[in-house]
Amino acid sequence: MELIQHFISDRGTVFQVFVYGLVIAYGYHIFINLFQLFQIWKGMSRLKRFIYGNRNHFYRLKRQMLLSYFPIISRYLGSYSDNLTYNDSYYQLREKAITMYKSMLSIRDYQKHELRGSFNPILGIKTFVTFPIVILSWFGIRPKSKNSFLISAIGWIIAYILGMFEPEIKGLIITLFKNLV
Repeated sequence: MELIQHFISDRGTVFQVFVYGLVIAYGYHIFINLFQLFQIWKGMSRLKRFIYGNRNHFYRLKRQMLLSYFPIISRYLGSYSDNLTYNDSYYQLREKAITMYKSMLSIRDYQKHELRGSFNPILGIKTFVTFPIVILSWFGIRPKSKNSFLISAIGWIIAYILGMFEPEIKGLIITLFKNLV
């Protein structure tokens, strides 16, 4: 581990940002997919508990637990799924829950596939390289896929140039603050 840290620190700031950015992008996808898989599993657990539970045994509590988690379940099922409401009878609610549970099984399998795919380091590299596009999308600017490579390249060139002139830029900012204060 010491050897790796020594190797990275000898290469300069730009290389350090590049390596740490790749590691963060790689870990980000794994974490997000694990989190989504956990939410799906939790929704399926609540659906299953309601479906296979006894109608008289803690019915209101199980219904409350299911309906309180319904917004997260519907996030994965989409708007075409049935809506669970407090006005539904036990049998209506159970039939809708069974349908949703079956749909969630396929969504869980899809998410498992996404999790396996997130361990591919190419995805981390792709995320890191397109990070300038992500920053632009935070401001509502979504370039076409043809232009995204060019915009990403320009973004990284600007970051590299700013990294090369880091001491001068820092001195300029300090001078400006001293003159203003």
